Amino acid sequence: MKRILFLLLILCIIFSTTLTSCTETTKNESEKPPTISGKETPSTTPEIEIETKVVFTYTKYEPENEELIPCFSIEDSLSDNILRYAYTYEDTSTYGYMDIEFNVLCLPDSMEPAIFTNGLAIVYPQSGEKRIKVINIEMEDIDVDTRYPFKYKDNWYYRYVEEPREETRMNGRATYLARFSIDKYKEADFNKTLVRVYIKDLEHNRLLWGFKTFHDAYVDELPRDEGFIVEPIYTEVREFNEGLAAVKNEEKWGYLDENGDVAIDFIFDRATDFQNGVAFVGEINKEISVGSAYGYNYGLIDKNGQALTDIKYSNDNHFKFGFAVVREWDGRYNILNINGHEVFPETFEYLKMNDDGSVMVRNYEGYYYTDLAGNKLNGEIYQFAKPFSDGLAAVAIGRSWGYIGVDGLVKIEPQYETANNFLDGFAIVKKDKKSYIVDRDGNKYLGELNLTNISKFNEDGYALAYEENFDENQVSIKTYYILKMDKNN
Repeated sequence: MKRILFLLLILCIIFSTTLTSCTETTKNESEKPPTISGKETPSTTPEIEIETKVVFTYTKYEPENEELIPCFSIEDSLSDNILRYAYTYEDTSTYGYMDIEFNVLCLPDSMEPAIFTNGLAIVYPQSGEKRIKVINIEMEDIDVDTRYPFKYKDNWYYRYVEEPREETRMNGRATYLARFSIDKYKEADFNKTLVRVYIKDLEHNRLLWGFKTFHDAYVDELPRDEGFIVEPIYTEVREFNEGLAAVKNEEKWGYLDENGDVAIDFIFDRATDFQNGVAFVGEINKEISVGSAYGYNYGLIDKNGQALTDIKYSNDNHFKFGFAVVREWDGRYNILNINGHEVFPETFEYLKMNDDGSVMVRNYEGYYYTDLAGNKLNGEIYQFAKPFSDGLAAVAIGRSWGYIGVDGLVKIEPQYETANNFLDGFAIVKKDKKSYIVDRDGNKYLGELNLTNISKFNEDGYALAYEENFDENQVSIKTYYILKMDKNN
């Protein structure tokens, strides 16, 4: 009798499990999202939740006649959950914004695809009185002068930032609004911190720059021509950094201290901010021309203006971990320390510092990884390799790509046709002519989408991705996806 009851209990459990499984399968199939107006509502991949406790959903967008094209950028495609798009008419592109479901938020009125940061963005209207204006995420105009830091909501101030083009940026420059708190300046002695302020030189139709305290410039808001600590007599200036500011008179650059006294004479054609007690300065190289402009040679100086290197490099660079990558005019690379000494006894065809302080180099043998003392990571030389990102580096062994860790050991076996860098724990790979996402353990996600590229996930877990195919005339056709990553910890 007991045996019969036990068998009945087992059968009930099996029947219940089967019924639940069938019910869940039917539910998933019945809830398959429809496609509406080129967009697909969020879809999930159940296997991801089971295997890695990560669930991806996505919204699909297929541009009609390629009219409104999302702007893809590895770093900042979805800053503030706002997506930029381009509208092209008669070879002229203008830009507007979409939300994370590809809904258009505003007309394409900007001449530059500026990103949103902390709720604001800079736009460059193609018409109207203003050359530059600021909008919030509701697409409302904020009446401010972007040449000054300005206050917006509570104690937050913003300032206009323009950077050179990077690999992950679009067009010739990246512009955005950096946010900082008024409290930060109070902690740093609010009444002494100096900021740039200009006046208009109407006689010569130009701006002249000087410095006021932050308090006098933006809190008390003294009249424009009053309250200067450093008089507005300079044609260009940079912010103070480590107690010195690079300024330009009519011809040359030099450096001022916070009293406005000349700390380093005006003898340079280029000047950069001080970092770790040193700065790169440049001189015109008339033997090298870039279009109609001359090139520059760069070298390193200390705060006394003493040269730490010859002025011979073709680039200036930011220091990382107290080291900077430099390149000579013959195209060879090395690394400088803050004393101006070259780290390696030889130069390389290519060199890049990784985020962990290690270095990837290329010479006539191939690619390998080393530390700053010249010790190779694992003794291996690869035909192709990429810098470390997220603790992993893609390397080609034979004809296949895999990943190694910072210890030099293989973490994901070589098996891919292509392998991109890891970002936020995920990377895009291609195998058997199909692209998909993998995690650090090599688990596969979203294989059905055949993605070509994916941006970095933002703080809310959103990323922009696209799939690229070609028609019979080899014209590119892209399908875009907003990906949403949910981690079930």
